[in-house]
Amino acid sequence: MEPFNRKVSKLRDPGVSLDAAVQEAISQFLGIPSEQILTQPNVDKYFDPERPNAANDDLREVFAVMRDLNLLGVENDNLCVSETGGISFAKALHSIVEDLAATVEDSLHYVELGPEPVKTGAILQDLTEADIEVRSYTAIDINPASEPVMRDCVSRFLPPERIRQITADYFSLDRLDIADNRAPALVTMLGFQEGNEMPGTMMNFFRRIMRPGDLLLAEIQVLPKANWLPIFEFYGSDLMRRFSKIGLRRALGELESEYGVVLVPVPMEIPVRGFVAVTTERIVSEDKMNDKIFVTNYCIKYADEEFRMLRELDGAFRVVAQRLTGDRSVSFQLAERR
Repeated sequence: MEPFNRKVSKLRDPGVSLDAAVQEAISQFLGIPSEQILTQPNVDKYFDPERPNAANDDLREVFAVMRDLNLLGVENDNLCVSETGGISFAKALHSIVEDLAATVEDSLHYVELGPEPVKTGAILQDLTEADIEVRSYTAIDINPASEPVMRDCVSRFLPPERIRQITADYFSLDRLDIADNRAPALVTMLGFQEGNEMPGTMMNFFRRIMRPGDLLLAEIQVLPKANWLPIFEFYGSDLMRRFSKIGLRRALGELESEYGVVLVPVPMEIPVRGFVAVTTERIVSEDKMNDKIFVTNYCIKYADEEFRMLRELDGAFRVVAQRLTGDRSVSFQLAERR
């Protein structure tokens, strides 16, 4: 097998590489030599560097997997409800949008980082029913396969001239490009995306692009104090297994492999527990002695109270509301840029 050429995005904070930290953690805690662990930045799974504006079958499949995962969450009224009750995933999402509607006066600009149509449709429907005007919708996504799907979704609520799609890595943004200052921007980062980067990287990014008064709606998968089963159940699902195989195929071609999930501690630059869920594909060697471990995905898992602490740590944001599912595995957070 040819050596895997690991690419590091220049759009992120220099010297802060979560993929390198994950590689070291897997090597240390699982006893695997680092040279046998192959990693790539998460962003590389979502575009073709040779044709960054062109969608292909793999990219369409990646987007479809993310859509299907969200469909399961929004349509299942019992997902993330614990044995003792509490609110479901869908109820937590609708509740945080109720908090949003109670926070804004009458209108907003909707900016979605890493869009997908299921939650977007639910949010737009809830805002419409709450009489909140969406003055514009902008989707920013490095995966070009998302554009036709998102336009079709949002066009049910807004006319074409108020819909914009930017095919780019959202880390390339210097600031939000919204000329109309009569309403705040709602910036959404859903689907656990915030956990794909070091916390300092995300803090700097949100502080840089957002204006005072803008609102941030984020979603993370929580690391409960007493029960990590929901995390392993999520990553053990057929859809996440499929997502992992696509990542392996796009990076290294068609190879026989064994899927795996690990949860390892990774040092962070701020005081949090810093556990990272990592999905892997074990590529078995003929002699069984030189197996390669290809990392297909990684995502930091914070405790719910750490999620709030991180947002307010540097004083740039104030948490307005936070909604936690009954099984304490998913948290939606609404924060205001100071």
